[in-house]
Amino acid sequence: MALRTLCYRRGWLPVHDLPLPSIGVGNLTVGGSGKTPVA
Repeated sequence: MALRTLCYRRGWLPVHDLPLPSIGVGNLTVGGSGKTPVA
């Protein structure tokens, strides 16, 4: 992640401005906990 940030700060990767505001959502989990229930 630090390398990616460095590339943006140096101008090696392009930055795009969006015409509308956006919402970033991270760490989404789909489904259950992934464990088999034991009775």
